[in-house]
Amino acid sequence: MEIYNRRRLEAVSGAAVCESDDEGPTAHGGTVSSGWCGVESRINGGEKEHQHGTLSSTPSAPTPACTDSVASRWKIRGRIYHRSHLHLLLVAAVLLTHMLVNIRIGEAASQILNKAEPLFISRSEAFKFAVGDTITLPCEVASPGTYVLAWKRGIAILTAGSVKVTPDPRVRLVNGYSLQIRDAVPQDAGDYICQIAMMDPREITHHVEILVPPKITHVTSGGHLQVRKGSPVRLECSATGNPMPNITWTRKNNLLPNGEEQFTNPVYVIENMDRHKGGTYICTANNGVGQVATSQIILHVLCKST
Repeated sequence: MEIYNRRRLEAVSGAAVCESDDEGPTAHGGTVSSGWCGVESRINGGEKEHQHGTLSSTPSAPTPACTDSVASRWKIRGRIYHRSHLHLLLVAAVLLTHMLVNIRIGEAASQILNKAEPLFISRSEAFKFAVGDTITLPCEVASPGTYVLAWKRGIAILTAGSVKVTPDPRVRLVNGYSLQIRDAVPQDAGDYICQIAMMDPREITHHVEILVPPKITHVTSGGHLQVRKGSPVRLECSATGNPMPNITWTRKNNLLPNGEEQFTNPVYVIENMDRHKGGTYICTANNGVGQVATSQIILHVLCKST
């Protein structure tokens, strides 16, 4: 019995020593000692010896050194810490990757918006201007970016960017990139192209028509005509303008020989002239632009001598 108690005392004393050796960081460091495994081993071993009636004074074989169990536990803790550290690094790497991907997507979207292809807001149209008017042709473009806009007429370049190429002093750019031509003349009629200089050029075309007032260019015999009695006479009147003028004949202070008040045609024929059909015939040209043009022909009838 005395031997048994002594062995129990030795086991407890040994366990206390192991505890002090095994004790890692205390409650101040955040961990708790687990060095009671040696006590349990020694107590169990002593009880087993007592149960079998072993009364030998020879001490039993010592258990494995406490330092080995301490080292193994610290290795396990080190592995757990290492794995936790790797896990945190992996999570941080995943979050960083997602953040970079979102940044790249945002940059790509911004570049797409910034590199949006230019589009015409203005559309191709047909314009009519009278001689002397100021011509204004629109060319409004959305998102032009760094692309160069050019105005062309046929193969002639009028402007490129903000630079005027044509020497015509009447031409200039207004309201951004609209083309203006002052004091329109008939020669300004035609097609004007606003083009975006791209690999595949885009363009709109404005058709310009210049309206020209009528102008009489010719009348028979220069306005004075002598005709023998009984002979036919042919009166002609020619005029220019845009649109083409209509020619109307009237007779000053009288009706026409056929009883009509007026006759519309460039040519007026009078059959079988007599003195009652003589007088002043008026040619009027009208196309709805500006003022009408008029000219007259004085017709003299020559009577036969007896």
